[in-house]
Amino acid sequence: MGYARPTMIERAENQPDALYRELARQADEQVAARTRKRPENVKKRIVIERQFKVIRPLEEEIVEFEYQPVKFKKTYRVIALRKRLAIEQGQIRLFDDVRYFFYITNDRDLSADEVVYEARNRCNQENLIEQLKNGVRALHAPVNTLEANWAYMLMTALAWNLKAWLALLLPISPRWGRSTRNSASAF
Repeated sequence: MGYARPTMIERAENQPDALYRELARQADEQVAARTRKRPENVKKRIVIERQFKVIRPLEEEIVEFEYQPVKFKKTYRVIALRKRLAIEQGQIRLFDDVRYFFYITNDRDLSADEVVYEARNRCNQENLIEQLKNGVRALHAPVNTLEANWAYMLMTALAWNLKAWLALLLPISPRWGRSTRNSASAF
């Protein structure tokens, strides 16, 4: 996804606020299971303690307008998604930010919400296709000859064994005792 052009951002900003409406969020899958108590959100606590910057979405609004590129005879439908974001550090909100995303289409049958959902789903599908097409990079040898691949795999196996042997040298104390004994029994 690239950056939005300043002219498109200007057109979206010039739309009256009355035309903007909230993007209806799609519900997550409903799981037919009993409810359970949620565990503590450890990640959230650590982010606050260590004062990391966090971007939190506040609201998403959409507006629709027509757009005709300079050298085109046909007009296109543009759905502008305005995201209001809160930039926080620790428990302090630093400032609010607004970012725009644009969906240009010639499909006039779908609602604006459906266009956004279709585009988001398509991005997920394209990522999945990319991963299935090119495979997982960890399973590819970096060189193109049989001897070089053999040497690469030998180095990898030696590094793995060295790591395992060094793990066995960890001191047996209350802190390391349980994990050292468990790793030693695996060999």
